Amino acid sequence: MSGLSPAFLFLRSLQRRFAGLWRQLAERFRAVPHDRLVFELLNEPTAADNAQWNDVAALVPASIRNVTHLKSAHA
Repeated sequence: MSGLSPAFLFLRSLQRRFAGLWRQLAERFRAVPHDRLVFELLNEPTAADNAQWNDVAALVPASIRNVTHLKSAHA
């Protein structure tokens, strides 16, 4: 994702949108077996400080796992 705005690393509203996008992707592909699907959050993320990206990236797994847990509950 070239041209990633630095605001993405600081604005919670954009971070929530990013996590929401991944939740939607997880919902779309929820029927695919977990051993057949891999998500890459962002190709070659860049930040002045790695902690900035790590903070953003930490939000996404919870969004994906929420969908996975819903899948398990309905199985």
